[in-house]
Amino acid sequence: NNTLTLPVNTVRPTIALTSNVVALKAGQAATLGFTLSEASTNFAQSDVTVSGGSLSNWNKASPTSYSATFTPNTNSTANGVISVASGTFTNAAANSNADGSDNNNKLTLPIDTVRPTIALTSNVASLKAGQTATLSFILSETSTNFAKSDISVSGGSLSNFSGSGTSYTATFTPNTNSTTNGVISVASGVFSDANANTNADGTEANNALTLPMDTVRPTIALSSDVASLKAGQTATLSFTLSEASSDFLESDVSISGGSLSNWTAA
Repeated sequence: NNTLTLPVNTVRPTIALTSNVVALKAGQAATLGFTLSEASTNFAQSDVTVSGGSLSNWNKASPTSYSATFTPNTNSTANGVISVASGTFTNAAANSNADGSDNNNKLTLPIDTVRPTIALTSNVASLKAGQTATLSFILSETSTNFAKSDISVSGGSLSNFSGSGTSYTATFTPNTNSTTNGVISVASGVFSDANANTNADGTEANNALTLPMDTVRPTIALSSDVASLKAGQTATLSFTLSEASSDFLESDVSISGGSLSNWTAA
């Protein structure tokens, strides 16, 4: 009885965090691993500090191994930071973890979940025969893979496509002899930014242009009430236009061998 043996455990548990990816873009998630140096019965998801996203699918594979899914915030470039502070869980001897100065108890994941967008503009609001429109395509972020083939066109055709980075232009030529609107648009998911985030434009108004068009040229048909004339006779001439006109005048009619009079619009 002059000797005492006291079991001692002054070893504090530690934790190491890992991720299956080093960065995240839109639509991605990271699988995180939490490896404890000693078994713990009270390590929980609430012990994990998270910013820039959220944790889900918390799973305890063993008393020393845990996993979770980290989903970054949408439309964000703020880093995802996941860490476990000291004093948040204990081992079997009730020693709390000591991790404050460890590098591996914290993860920082660069994040870019901002999807690029595009805005289309035209230098004219409508088109008639013989006219063209200069279109501009302004991207919210630089892209190296935005191409003419990414643009949907109806009612005409595109040419002179050029540009780089965030600014592009093209010429829209309407179909001939047509009154169908010209429609130019860029769908979602057709180009990407530097972090491979594809564009999201489906519900925006400015990723499509509608240009009213009339490239149908009017025509005119002339007729006479007589086939020939002799002295003392006159002919009543009719001028029938294929479309209404407010500027058709007697001076538009070329005459030889006689003269016009009594001009009237029926």
